[in-house]
Amino acid sequence: MKPITGIFSVLLVLTLLSACGHKKKPVLPPAPVNNAPSANAGSDQSVDEETTVTLTGSGTDTDGSIVSYSWTQLSGSMVTIQDAGMATA
Repeated sequence: MKPITGIFSVLLVLTLLSACGHKKKPVLPPAPVNNAPSANAGSDQSVDEETTVTLTGSGTDTDGSIVSYSWTQLSGSMVTIQDAGMATA
């Protein structure tokens, strides 16, 4: 089975019955806190037109491991980003 990644909301409902037929409310542990990952896009670069540039980024997540990267151009002349889903593009 392929794992699915993402943020999901889950509701768990339990009903416990005692020997005399009374319902008891279960005590559930609090939901774990998810700390946001940290991203570093590397040093700023200025380059001439039609020059190949390597973008090197990194990320950390105190709750686990980084599962994906995504480079996105926000402004400027249109460029092609190869390997936009990798740490180095």
